[in-house]
Amino acid sequence: MRRGAAFILLGGWLAYGDCESGTRDATPAEAAFARRVHAALISALPASPPAGFQMTPVLTGDPVPRTLCRDTRPGDFKIAVRVVFPRATRVADGDTPEGREAAKIVDEVAALRALPPDKKAEWEKLNAPYQEMAREARKLERAGDKEAAKTSRAAADKLYEASAKYLRDYERSIEPQVRALFEKRSKLNQEVREKYQDEVVVQLVANDRFSSQQSSAMQEVVVLGAAKVTAPAIRVQQLRIVVSGPARFRKTFLDAIDRGKLQALVGS
Repeated sequence: MRRGAAFILLGGWLAYGDCESGTRDATPAEAAFARRVHAALISALPASPPAGFQMTPVLTGDPVPRTLCRDTRPGDFKIAVRVVFPRATRVADGDTPEGREAAKIVDEVAALRALPPDKKAEWEKLNAPYQEMAREARKLERAGDKEAAKTSRAAADKLYEASAKYLRDYERSIEPQVRALFEKRSKLNQEVREKYQDEVVVQLVANDRFSSQQSSAMQEVVVLGAAKVTAPAIRVQQLRIVVSGPARFRKTFLDAIDRGKLQALVGS
């Protein structure tokens, strides 16, 4: 029994408020077209999930557009199915070598940001006078000597700035190393997602005039039929196969789709 998630997506995502001309129901010809194409798209989905993945339960419904704008040209809506393939076994970050290495980087950064003994001693020499002057200012404030307290507070602020500048300079000195470590951690986390966690999403879309048809870093797009849907009609002018997810799995899913069935739909 085929397992998957399939549902209709209506072209243009039109709602009642988007139709200045009012709305209309799909014609009998449009309804028959939507149901025929929707069933064909579902039949072209992978018959079973590739190794290491599972398919979510089937969600089926009437693919006929419930509402169209009154001035919508015949057949001017998209028909699509979308199936999510989660990992059969999702591995926690800490159970992967890459995840454990990424976790260690947090400790490495913390150790790097801690002042080494020699620099800590230098900073303490700068910080001690500030602490002493700040205590003196507080003592004068408690004694009610506002003017002397104000003078002591101003002196403490200058001493604090020297102490803080030392820490800022140290942070700037290690910034390239910290940035490199975080970049490494980000790559390791990405490897964890791609190798052990990320799901794959397959979409089959007919006659979509609005969405991008370009492949990208996270999805592969194959276009069958016309490059663009320029003159909507009650026939399939274009089909898009969109596989989103880790690059190393996309070809497996593309090969699992029955492209012959989809090609036969074009023009029908």
